[in-house]
Amino acid sequence: MQALGKSYIYRDSDGLVYYAGFLIRARIREEYDAEFVFQSTLTDKYNKYIAVTSQRSGQPGVNAQEYSEFEIRVPEKEEQT
Repeated sequence: MQALGKSYIYRDSDGLVYYAGFLIRARIREEYDAEFVFQSTLTDKYNKYIAVTSQRSGQPGVNAQEYSEFEIRVPEKEEQT
């Protein structure tokens, strides 16, 4: 199973979790619905972005700057839920 580009949304019901140094943590602004953003990382568009971006060097990977460049079309918050 390829772990590159995988996403996870923390929920209070998950309890305590530990953050590993090789992970990239994103905090979603209040004007966006975190679940909507998470669902956007489960799309073919996202998977293609990760595949193309990670091939830029000999060692596969996507850094925080590259993740921040992935565009998500976000409607008004009421429409996100």
